[in-house]
Amino acid sequence: MSFGSFDSKHHQGPMAEINVVPLVDVMLVLLVIFIITAPLLTNAVKIDLPKATSSPNITKPDHIEFGIREDGSLFWNGEQVTLESLPARFRLKRRNSRSLNYIFVLTVWRIMNKLRR
Repeated sequence: MSFGSFDSKHHQGPMAEINVVPLVDVMLVLLVIFIITAPLLTNAVKIDLPKATSSPNITKPDHIEFGIREDGSLFWNGEQVTLESLPARFRLKRRNSRSLNYIFVLTVWRIMNKLRR
């Protein structure tokens, strides 16, 4: 509250006005700070991101068709092979394949052996 004067003869009541000068000073200081810091915040790091294509990349998995006939002849993708060439072919395929589930292959092999008996 603000009082008019220190003179006791003329006693006035409290002033009802708000002094806005300090408020304006603070607002101007904040405005200047904002004007100075705003351009500094807009500088960003430039990143070269790859562009997305609309067509999906579809790759077909490489698979092997291995067949055994009743007479014991062996076929690798329709081509007749000998028993001696199989280990080399399987080694080559195993080296190139990371996703082959050998447990599943062994399970199928055990089922086939049970059916043969």
